[in-house]
Amino acid sequence: MLDDLLPIVDAVGPELIVSEQAELAGPIAAARAGVPNVTHGFGSLLPEIRLGRAADAVAPLWREHGLEPRPYAGTYAHLYIHIYPPALDGGTLPPYVGSVPSRLPAVAAAPPPAD
Repeated sequence: MLDDLLPIVDAVGPELIVSEQAELAGPIAAARAGVPNVTHGFGSLLPEIRLGRAADAVAPLWREHGLEPRPYAGTYAHLYIHIYPPALDGGTLPPYVGSVPSRLPAVAAAPPPAD
C-alpha cells in the first residue's frame, strides 16, 4: 500500500493525512511528507501487543525512507479519533493514546417504506 500511497502524497502535497488504525502506510507517508497523521478508529483499540508486532514488521519500511520507526507504527503519534462510544470501551483509553471521540447528534430513524 505504501508504494501506491507515496506518489499520491508527493503529487497532492497534503497538510494532513488521515488513516485507519490498522492501516500502517499512512503514518509512514505522513512522516515522510512532514505532516501530521490522524488515526481514525472505528471500534476498540487494537491490542497493544498486536500493534507492537505490526510496528516491528513495518520498521524496515520506515528505515527504507530514511525515517526512524515510531512507537506503535506511528498510529498514535498525533491525534487519534474514534467513533466507539465510551460505554463500549469502558470510558478509558491506555495512557499512550489521546482520543477525541465523535459526538454526532442523534437522528430519528425514518419509518420503513410501505411495500
